[in-house]
Amino acid sequence: MPAARLPRRCFVTTGSIASFRPLLEEVLSLRFLQALVDHGFDALEVQCGPDLAWFEAQLAHRRSPPPLRIEAMSWAEDIRENMLECRGEAGVRHAGVVIGHAGSGTIMEALRYECPLIIVPNPTLLDNHQTEIASEMAAQDLAVVGTLGRLHEALHISRVQTAKRNLDPPPAPYREPPFPIPETDRRTLIDWTLLTCYPGELTRIAQEKDLPRMSHGSMDTGVDSLDAYDRELALDALRSG
Repeated sequence: MPAARLPRRCFVTTGSIASFRPLLEEVLSLRFLQALVDHGFDALEVQCGPDLAWFEAQLAHRRSPPPLRIEAMSWAEDIRENMLECRGEAGVRHAGVVIGHAGSGTIMEALRYECPLIIVPNPTLLDNHQTEIASEMAAQDLAVVGTLGRLHEALHISRVQTAKRNLDPPPAPYREPPFPIPETDRRTLIDWTLLTCYPGELTRIAQEKDLPRMSHGSMDTGVDSLDAYDRELALDALRSG
């Protein structure tokens, strides 16, 4: 008797605030939906933000290639669960893919859970900064950059990258990492940027590396406010090695 087919899921997130209808239109295109089926996906889950009603109206007039199941929501109460369903687990599910705008929160969550990731920059946002973020993630081989109108091609590249990074399935089940990230395990600017959430730890490292520290302490909380200076300090610490 053949073994039961393991599921493969695609989760699309546009963020919970800004509208990104071009991406929603793209994931409803027959070309992309057929690409999902061809790559063995059986479910598509879409977090639409403010465009849920619009998305559901569009979906009602389109047919998805069977046996693909499509679900939609305005926002996810716990995006962790949605992303973990796209993370491969031996004997449970194949690795799927997370597709999202190039928001730092989406990227860091997907990388944290070791999910295959496709980033589609939203060109309507200020200074098109998402394109720069997406390009850097692609340069580090951490994500695939998708473009509107050619998202099906990015899906194929992602499947190749998933195999290259040994994510289908990963070598071990997901376990919550220690946080803050131990200094010996920090390798990327993202890790050091996250560290700015812990002013005391950042101050300690700055003192060890003899870096200047600008204090903006609050009398009420005793916690330094976090601004661009903190990010620059983190970058200086990273460059100092």
